[in-house]
Amino acid sequence: MNATTVSTEGLGLMARFRAAMAARKAYAAQKRVYWQTYNELNAMTDRDLWDIGVNRGEIDRIAHEAAFGR
Repeated sequence: MNATTVSTEGLGLMARFRAAMAARKAYAAQKRVYWQTYNELNAMTDRDLWDIGVNRGEIDRIAHEAAFGR
């Protein structure tokens, strides 16, 4: 789910507010997944990363894909 794709067309003020809050909550959850993945991979040694087929330079991309998809 992409937090920025919430449609508010035809909704009342309270419904738009709830939709905005839901989108904000979803984005915050995605950011938590990003940082958890990033920190876990970044804490690994180069050898551990090599064992799972990850280059240290790929950590940001992998964390982003884990949180937000492609």
